[in-house]
Amino acid sequence: MPTPEEELDSFEDVGIIEINVNLSTYEKIIALTHETGHYILHTDPQFGSGMHKMFVESLAWYLGYKFMEDLGWIIPLEDYRAEANRSLELYTRSLNEK
Repeated sequence: MPTPEEELDSFEDVGIIEINVNLSTYEKIIALTHETGHYILHTDPQFGSGMHKMFVESLAWYLGYKFMEDLGWIIPLEDYRAEANRSLELYTRSLNEK
């Protein structure tokens, strides 16, 4: 869970990312990869704010994966896709419940 923007001081660029300690190391890497995508998106002046939640979440999954891939840290795509799909389904449910 990233720090909500309203809780950040004006001089801070990023918050604290909390990752469930009960996840396996592999699952933590996948979660951190996704959160890295959020950071990349946050720093982009064109797409960094004002976008639909599902667009932001989907794009964060993509950007995080591409960033890690560019560094040479490859997560098997089928594993990453499975987690992205599971998370996006949860986001969809939570949005529909509102």
